[in-house]
Amino acid sequence: NHLIRPVKDPRSPVYPTNIPQTCAKCHSDKAYMAQYHIPTDQYANYKQSVHGIALLQNSDLSAPACNSCHGNHGAVPPGVSSVASVCGTCHQANADLFDKSVHRAAFAKAKLPGCVVCHSNHLVRPPTDAMIGFGGGDVCGKCHKDSPADSAAHSILAIRSTLDSLTNGRKDAEAFIARAEQLGMDVSDASYSLKDVNQSLVEARVQVHSFDAAPVDSAAGSGLKIVSAAQKSALGAVDEYYFRRHGLGVATLIITLLAVLLFLKIRQIERKAKQ
Repeated sequence: NHLIRPVKDPRSPVYPTNIPQTCAKCHSDKAYMAQYHIPTDQYANYKQSVHGIALLQNSDLSAPACNSCHGNHGAVPPGVSSVASVCGTCHQANADLFDKSVHRAAFAKAKLPGCVVCHSNHLVRPPTDAMIGFGGGDVCGKCHKDSPADSAAHSILAIRSTLDSLTNGRKDAEAFIARAEQLGMDVSDASYSLKDVNQSLVEARVQVHSFDAAPVDSAAGSGLKIVSAAQKSALGAVDEYYFRRHGLGVATLIITLLAVLLFLKIRQIERKAKQ
């Protein structure tokens, strides 16, 4: 085809949003790829991944396409030793933590391809806290067991517990704040403070790649303090509302009683004056 368009032309087959489909012309062709003995579902998986959705549906040109990981004209599969480096191009903090963790040597010894073990390659789903632990949707259970005999089990459960404490604590704080607002109490400061919890949660989730409970606890610490203070403030506002309400009721009763007594006293004085 001699109709070669500039790379920056959205109609070009090598424009970022078109690259996956261009690669798929060969890599999704089962008959053509049979001689290479590799899967042909890469494009189908990529379209469902966080990267594919960002690029193909949201037109986010910063999202990785095939050439971002495999290269352009000399495209090759990332080797086992280089997968983390490829992912680290965008996810540098995560990759640095992984390189310093116990998993780096363990994965290399077992010839496991780093990030792909937990996150997959072409079908990268949005990561969730459910991936950590030994319940449904976890990835730790692929290699570890929830058993005292597995030395990693304690760290895995501790990391999950910290993340759950922060996310559930924030939900509780939001519920308490909503209740206080319904009662007409001003809890704007507590509500605003929760915005900083998200940053703490992001940092704690990044520290998961150290596979060590201590840095996760440290990253979550500031968020847990904010959550605790917000809960206390909101619950205090609710208590204050009911204190005011009950106090008003008591005050009204006392004032009414005094008014009645005053009325009776005035009547008594009037009777004496008539006599």
